[in-house]
Amino acid sequence: MVVRIIATVGAFLSVLLFPWQLALFIVAGVSALLPPVALVVGVFTDALYWSQGPLPYATLCGLAITLIAFVVERFVRTRIMAT
Repeated sequence: MVVRIIATVGAFLSVLLFPWQLALFIVAGVSALLPPVALVVGVFTDALYWSQGPLPYATLCGLAITLIAFVVERFVRTRIMAT
């Protein structure tokens, strides 16, 4: 429980402290523990760094990472319980 909280706070801070490539890597790693974090951090990033573009790219990237994390989590859980 505490590890998930620390990882979530670290994901939010990575958006503020690191370049976007490293922040993306950290958020993808944290989403392995808690999949919705990627979507929330994406919305936070778009709100913080208001982009002039037509699409909220950080939110879309967070949504993609969240969907991938849910699929992987379900696959791993099924494989672990099946054996």
